[in-house]
Amino acid sequence: MNAWHDTITVLLGVGIGGLITIFGAKVQFDRDRKWQRDRLLQEKLLEVAKLTEDIQQKFCKLYGDAISAVEGGQKLQPGSDPIPLARIKILINFYAPELRPHVEQIIKIRDEVGTSVADVLLPRVRSQTERQELNLRFVLGMKLISDECGNLAEAAAQSAQHRLGIAIGNSEADGGKG
Repeated sequence: MNAWHDTITVLLGVGIGGLITIFGAKVQFDRDRKWQRDRLLQEKLLEVAKLTEDIQQKFCKLYGDAISAVEGGQKLQPGSDPIPLARIKILINFYAPELRPHVEQIIKIRDEVGTSVADVLLPRVRSQTERQELNLRFVLGMKLISDECGNLAEAAAQSAQHRLGIAIGNSEADGGKG
């Protein structure tokens, strides 16, 4: 009888130990998977921020070149380096759909100012009033693009903080009183 008791005790101990090991491995796997997901999300939102800066610079350069072409009476020579709108749309649609309105606004501004850019692609003599109107559209386009790109970058940072559970404005250094 005593031998059975010892055997059952050993088997129960092995079974409980196995269950604890399985549970520990599952917890570790879930923790690793969450860490990798958070890391990927951080990388993609950082890429969105970099693309946002690139988009802003390229639009501002394009509009600045358009102003120079208008004032010089020359044909606008668009750059060969494309503006990465398709890339940022893909990233946002997949990783941060809550940022979609910002990209749509950038595209709307591009489309509105794009008609003026198309007008400058054809070299022709323009009156002072026409040149001023075109230049005003380009300067306004630069401001609107810069503002919206800034809004997108800020929204991406807030999205990352929210998704990663980081309290906005709080830090451990100030005791969470930020």
